[in-house]
Amino acid sequence: SDLDIALMGKRLQTEPVFPISVFKYPFGKARELEWGSFVYLMGYPIGNKMITKGIVSSPKHDRNTAFLIDAPFNRGSSGGIVLAIRDGIPNFELVGIANSVSAKTKFLLGPGDDTDIDETNIYLPYHGELYLHQQENIRYGITHIIAIEAIIKSFKSHQNQLQRAGYNIDILLKRNS
Repeated sequence: SDLDIALMGKRLQTEPVFPISVFKYPFGKARELEWGSFVYLMGYPIGNKMITKGIVSSPKHDRNTAFLIDAPFNRGSSGGIVLAIRDGIPNFELVGIANSVSAKTKFLLGPGDDTDIDETNIYLPYHGELYLHQQENIRYGITHIIAIEAIIKSFKSHQNQLQRAGYNIDILLKRNS
């Protein structure tokens, strides 16, 4: 809960019909990212598989547990992986996971959602009840990323709990050490 990350999985009763591809890229070092480093963000915003590029704008935003990039972020981008390139393509490294986007909350007064309003003439005075509505305005270009070092540290500190739940993270940690 400190990092706002979750590990999800599914126990299979039989061998999968289709091969399950394994993420073949190593863990990188987010702490080595600099201002202006290029990264790629992959996710499923609004249910669409997408990849976008971003520039690291604050490499040590939160004491090495997080950094900021300018990549576009929409609902569904949370949990998307962030890859950096070391020594040219195809040397991708996992450097983090997209966490959130900056937003500003506005409170507006207006009619209820079920109010029938004549949208052809919005300048007519409204005489019904007013309700307070909350509106989140995304501040595009300020995407928060959880650094891979913080994720690995969390996995290690919860290793016993994860193993009891059926996750063998030893393989993952050894492969990327």
